[in-house]
Amino acid sequence: LDWWKQTKKSKYKLRFKERYRKIKAYNRKGYFNCTHMKALLDAEKCVSMGSSEAEVRSAYDLAVSTASRYGYIHYAAIANERAGTYFLGKGDSDWGEYFIERASQRYEEWGATKKVKMMKSIYPFLKFSTMASSDSDLGNLKGRVRFDKTVEQQHNAPLLPINPT
Repeated sequence: LDWWKQTKKSKYKLRFKERYRKIKAYNRKGYFNCTHMKALLDAEKCVSMGSSEAEVRSAYDLAVSTASRYGYIHYAAIANERAGTYFLGKGDSDWGEYFIERASQRYEEWGATKKVKMMKSIYPFLKFSTMASSDSDLGNLKGRVRFDKTVEQQHNAPLLPINPT
């Protein structure tokens, strides 16, 4: 949706709608590994529709918690970053900095050190962040990650329904 807002080309909005429909259909079928993506797209949809800041914050919170619950730390990082840039763009530095700091922590937890370094160069407040990794709630982000599998094995697994029948 960002591309659509920046360029006003309807092809980007159309792509979003197509992908959103697919993910929504998977979600209705009970596939657990797309729930976090739907929550993130719902948050992005709230932003594009001009929803209130409280609704947007609630939608991003849901996206972060859903991604965290299922062990998708990188999606939790993306949702936090998107929320942070939204609130910073609205002039709300309290919420913006909060979400950006959490995004940086999640990226660091995921091992994306270059992304963290880039964020620190863009957001000077991260260099002086009071949210140290040891003080955060990163420990509960493991969610339902299967620790006996590599990341590649987890993400190459077939879609599985939550409630198999």
